Formats: sequence, C-alpha cells, structure tokens
Amino acid sequence: SVSGTSSVGGIAGHLYVNSLVQNSYNAGIISANGGGIVGNIFGNNNQQLLNNFYLNTTASYGIYKSSNDSFESQSDNETTPLDASEMPSILSVINGDNAFAEDTLNINNGNPILKWELQYK
Repeated sequence: SVSGTSSVGGIAGHLYVNSLVQNSYNAGIISANGGGIVGNIFGNNNQQLLNNFYLNTTASYGIYKSSNDSFESQSDNETTPLDASEMPSILSVINGDNAFAEDTLNINNGNPILKWELQYK
C-alpha cells in the first residue's frame, strides 16, 4: 500500500523527461489522491507507458493527474484496470524480459512474482 497527499502512484509518483514505465503491475492500495500506476505526469517530455496493469479495487485510475498533452488527467491511458481473478493472466504480457514467474507457491496471492523470489521459498 502507498499513501500520501499528492502524486502518489503504485509504480511511480512522478514521470518527468524521457520516462518509461513498462511491463509492470500494482496490486497494492493507493491513497485517494493517487494512480494505480502513476501519480503525476509532468509536461509533454517523451514519457511512455506500455503494458501496465493495476488491481481495479486499489485505485480509481491508472494515472491520477497529468499535465502532458498525450494523457488526460485521471485516466487509464496505457494502463489497464483488472479484477483480482485476471491479475495472474498478465504474466505472458509483462514477461517480455523473462523476469516474472507464475506464483505457484502463493507468495503473492497468485499474482506474478519476480523469478528471484522463488529461490527464497
């Protein structure tokens, strides 16, 4: 869970110049003034969001606020809200660099985990 008074995001609080958030997901609760993936995008400075997902009960929007012409304030642009039952299915989408693994040991409530986490169970 993440909380704060402004620009709270499940993956990133602020995106500035030449930022990329890709192949990520958030299942933690975000405070009322936050986005499931990003809290705030500043300006129109080559920020990109690709293949990002968040649990739909944790935030109202994927992006809470944006002053970037490419993204609307309080939007899901390039972020996808999912039900809890859908979260495990994102493994094949976010696993482009083969960093994630299926949570067969229920380490993360069935949601994808990072491969290195398997060595500690």
